[in-house]
Amino acid sequence: MPEIEQKPLRMLYFSIRSDVLEPPERLAERLGEIMGCSFHEGFHREETAALCTELLGMEIYLYEWRGRQNRRIYRFHGSQARDRFRSHVGKKGIECVRIDISDAIIDLLEAHGGGTWYRPTEADVDAEIAYANRILRSE
Repeated sequence: MPEIEQKPLRMLYFSIRSDVLEPPERLAERLGEIMGCSFHEGFHREETAALCTELLGMEIYLYEWRGRQNRRIYRFHGSQARDRFRSHVGKKGIECVRIDISDAIIDLLEAHGGGTWYRPTEADVDAEIAYANRILRSE
C-alpha cells in the first residue's frame, strides 16, 4: 500500500500594535464588531489581564502595554489555541507551518474603522520585553 503524503499542518497567527488612546473595553467592542467575535475578561499567559476571544481556532488577546519611550500601546495578537494541535505537533513526518496573517488583520481593521495598527519592529519588541522585565523586577 503506497504511503499517503502528509500535508503540512498550517497554523495561523498575528501580532500587531496600536497607539490608539481609547479605553480597552471600548476598543475590544469595536474590534469584535469588525472581526465578528466577542471579547471577555481573562489573562494572557495567566498573569497579564487581557480581553480575550477565540476566532478561527486562535486564542486572541488584547491588552495595554508599554512600548518605546515607555509609550502606552495596545498589543493585539493571536495564535492557534494550545490544545488544538497538540496531538499532531512533534509527530514523526508532520511538518508545522506558521502562517502570519498580521497584514490581513491590519487591512481589515483599517478598512472598517478599527484604527491604525502596525507590525512591531525589533526595537518595539525589545522595548516591550524591557517593560516586562521592569514589571518582574518590581514584584
